[in-house]
Parts: sequence; structure tokens; C-alpha cells
Amino acid sequence: MIYVVLGMHKSGTTLVSQTLHRSGISMGPEFDEQISYDAGNQWERRESWLINLEMLGAKEAGYYSLDFWRPPVGPFSESTSQKIRKLCQSAALEAEDWGFKDPLNCLTYSHWANLLPPHRIIAIYRDPGEVMQHYRGRGWDFRRAWRVVRAWSAYNQGILDAIDRSKSPTLCLRYDAMMNGEAELDRLRDFVDRDLVDVRKASSYRARAGHPLSTPVGQIRGALTGANAGQILLALNAQRRAQLGSLQGTRSTPQ
Repeated sequence: MIYVVLGMHKSGTTLVSQTLHRSGISMGPEFDEQISYDAGNQWERRESWLINLEMLGAKEAGYYSLDFWRPPVGPFSESTSQKIRKLCQSAALEAEDWGFKDPLNCLTYSHWANLLPPHRIIAIYRDPGEVMQHYRGRGWDFRRAWRVVRAWSAYNQGILDAIDRSKSPTLCLRYDAMMNGEAELDRLRDFVDRDLVDVRKASSYRARAGHPLSTPVGQIRGALTGANAGQILLALNAQRRAQLGSLQGTRSTPQ
């Protein structure tokens, strides 16, 4: 089985990818586990990231996550399609079950979906106020806050679109629930139908709900996307609630 992990930057995609990889689902050919998350070890398959940059017309040099918030416009070259097919072929040699994660797939998934073999989607989302804290840095200004909410809205709307349009089985996880109890990890375990290695660390949950930014951030609109973060968060919560208790955990080929 192939697993595609979707989620905004700083929203738990690394946690999901590391959990899957440690549990026997290959998320990439090699990771240096001695490098910390903050130093850039993000448990991402480099080939898929480079393909996404190509789709978005971007360069590796100077890459900054908040620069990307619009889905790319196709059609794409046969060369790009061949790279996706080649990635699938090489990854299939690593393990029977494999996957990849790159936040940019929230923007590009519709193009990948046309070329991927049967697969499953694992989407993880996080309160926009918590995500915003990670981008605060040493200072803060309205323009950066606006860029964070614009990007958060675009990426998470991409998750909703993937869930709505895809024929693939989908699991929708919430980061704070993942970090604060066992139920969310159990849902992931049932979805992939295997025992999981728990890689969660309380010290990694550094931006908590209840921060003063969490309330007003839902009312800041991405001027160019027209999306309201608060409405998108409610829609994601509704998708997750709809899945709670459903029987999705099989490893059979999705229909």
C-alpha cells in the first residue's frame, strides 16, 4: 500500500511520517536520525519535494514555505509525469508498503492522484494559531501573520479538496489530539492495519492551544484566496468527527 501524508507545514506531517517509517512503512530511502527536526530532518522523500517544486515553477535555492499558497496550473510536461512514475517504481523496491510526505502535496495532490497507483491519504491538521507561533521568530508583524494564515488556508483547503474529490480511503487526524492521548494514534494504527512505534515526545509540542493568537487568527482572511481559516478549521473538524468510529482499517486494495 502507498500512503500519501498531507498537511500544512508545522502541523504534524513529520510526526506521522516518522511514525510510519519506524513502523515499517518506508517513507524514504534514507534518513539521518541523528539530525534533529529543527536542523532540517523532516522525514521527507526528497524526490517528491523536487517534483513539487518543479510543478510550482520554483527553485530549491531560496525555498521558503510561505511563498507557496496557490495550486500549480497544468498541464505538466511528460518529463514531470515520468519523474512521478519513476519515483513510484523505485519506492516500490524499498518495501511492500511505502509512502511520502511533503506539505506542498496539499497544493499539488490532484496532479499526483492521476498518476499514483492505488493509495491512501493520511491528512493531519492543526489549529492555525498554533502554526502561527512557529513562524513568529524574533518578532512579529501583521504582514507575516497574514502570510501564515493565507498559506494555512490554502494548504488546508487543499486537504478538504483531496478528501472531497479523491476516491482513495482517507484518514483525517488532528495534531493536538495526536499529542494528548492514545485515541488518535489508535485510529492511525487501525488505518494502516499494523502496530505502530510511538515516536511522540511531549517536548516537541511547543505551541499550545489557548495562545492569544488562536482566537483572532480565525477571522483573518487570506485576501488572495478568499478563504476563512475559521471556516476551514470547522470543516476539518467535521470531516474528522465523521470518521470517528468508522471501520477503515484494512490493508486491502482501495476501491
